[in-house]
Amino acid sequence: MLNAMDKSIRLISKAVLGAIMLIGTAMFVICLAHIFWRYALNDSLTWSEEVMKIMIVWFCLLSATFISCRREHVSIVIFKQMLPKPVERVLDVLVAFLIFLCALVMCWIGWRLAVWAGNRRTPAIGFPVAYQYAAIFAAFGVMAFYEARNFLALLLEPSRPPVLSESLGSIVPQSAMAD
Repeated sequence: MLNAMDKSIRLISKAVLGAIMLIGTAMFVICLAHIFWRYALNDSLTWSEEVMKIMIVWFCLLSATFISCRREHVSIVIFKQMLPKPVERVLDVLVAFLIFLCALVMCWIGWRLAVWAGNRRTPAIGFPVAYQYAAIFAAFGVMAFYEARNFLALLLEPSRPPVLSESLGSIVPQSAMAD
């Protein structure tokens, strides 16, 4: 079961990383265009800030899924290392389970917000507000899946590393990682 989950996570991670790279590139281009229009042409783009706001939400939330997948959550390591190994293991399992539950709650909240937004649209570009809130649902849904795998791995095979514990070279093509 863990092998199937790991395979799925690798595929999902490639898609998420592709989306992150695409969004990041688009934000960079839009930001440059915004600066060019404002300072070189002495005019403003009316839509760029609104698009950037939507894109940064997606970018940040999707990027957070990688932290979950690699089990690199914020923690106070010095206290954890002071605990006996059996207690540290129980704490790891408990943290993975709590993060899984929190991700499920956030996923549900994201769904509710997207439904609540209904047919409302953003003022400048007329983009559905529900798509903006869908970032919460999508990112925390992916994170919940990652954390379910982490929880099961810690419970069943404590020595098993996180799926993406190796460098991003296994996900990102080498041409994209070249300097």
